[in-house]
Parts: sequence; C-alpha cells; structure tokens
Amino acid sequence: MTKTTVRVGMLGAGFIGQMHSLAFRNAGVVRLDPSVSAHFVSVADQNTAAATEIAERYGWASTATEWSDTIGSGIDLFINAGPNSTHAPASIDAAHAGIAVFCEKPLSSSADEAYDLWKAVQKAGVMNRCAFMHRFIPAIQLARQMV
Repeated sequence: MTKTTVRVGMLGAGFIGQMHSLAFRNAGVVRLDPSVSAHFVSVADQNTAAATEIAERYGWASTATEWSDTIGSGIDLFINAGPNSTHAPASIDAAHAGIAVFCEKPLSSSADEAYDLWKAVQKAGVMNRCAFMHRFIPAIQLARQMV
C-alpha cells in the first residue's frame, strides 16, 4: 500500500475551518490505496484564541495570525476557510507560492476577482477546488436527475 502525507495549512478557525479539520483528519480512513493522511502544519486566524483552541483540538502543529505565515510554512495544500473577503486574495497568494488550493465558497466577491483567481491557479499549475462538497452526495445527484 502506498502512503501519501499531505502537509496542510489553513486560514480560518471558525466553524467551517473546524469541519475541514475534522474531515481532513479522517481522510486516511476513507481511502485505502493510496492511503492519504493529513499533517496539520499551521492554522491562521486573527482570533488567536480560536486558532489556539482548534490547534489543540484537532492537532495543528502551529498557529498564525496572517495567512502569509501559513502559506510560507512548507505546506502542500492551503485550505481557505477564512472570511469571504479573504477567499480570492489568500488563495491567489497560495497559488503564486505553488501550493494546491481548496477554497470555500464563494470564491470571491466579484466575477473579475474569481477570474483573477482562476488565472493564478492556471498559471501556477496547482491543483485547485472550490468546496462544493454537497454536489456529489447521492441524494443530491438523484434530485438533480429528477429535476
């Protein structure tokens, strides 16, 4: 069995960040080969108490107050679960650093900003996804077919 470890950094220690922490922490039990595990490197949030709390709860190695510190911490994947206004700028910074991006929705506050984000990930050639997780739930797929 092949084992892959992904070094993860995240912006956002709120509810959504906690849900991503839980999901990524359990990624290894869902996929058998290759086995994927997340190494939680750094979580950034301007609310230091919240960042410290989820670091302790979910096993993040360090905390930061700025997303740039997390992006610069040697990560492979940047989860952007910060405030909506940070989605495009932080994700663009991660792409420029050659880091894969998993961004919460909405991607941006405008179509132009979303296009800038798309151009950044394309130019960098990094993997990127928007958190539309519910799209692939079987019940949602069935409802879509029915409509």
